[in-house]
Amino acid sequence: MGLETAPTIADLVVTNPTSSDPRSQGDDHFRLIKGTLVELAKKTLYGAVTTVTGTTGTAVAGQINVCTNAGAVTMTLPASPAAGDVCGFVFTNGGTSNVLARNGQPIQTTAADETLSGYAAGTMTTWRYVDATRGWIQEH
Repeated sequence: MGLETAPTIADLVVTNPTSSDPRSQGDDHFRLIKGTLVELAKKTLYGAVTTVTGTTGTAVAGQINVCTNAGAVTMTLPASPAAGDVCGFVFTNGGTSNVLARNGQPIQTTAADETLSGYAAGTMTTWRYVDATRGWIQEH
């Protein structure tokens, strides 16, 4: 069978399955395509919106975290991110000093948590994980 591994869409082989592949193995191809798309969605699209009502929360890659607490919120970034993972944050508290806790990974090449001040209420900030050296980088 011509089943490949495909961590990215570019890795999918468009000529698979071949005409000589057993029909019974077609479901393997469907699972491969679904798995590839799920991984892509984690890195490029927001699959869910999570509301955080308290003063702390833990972000999940691929989610927008809407923080509705009136005071400062500390959001902990994922502990084991993969290159390309993205997290979005919306704080509704009008610029209170919110914090992104780095959870062991750097934030913008610095081994320190990031204080987010001065954001207009409802403004989204997006962070993408690059690598262990640069860590989480804010996208503009």
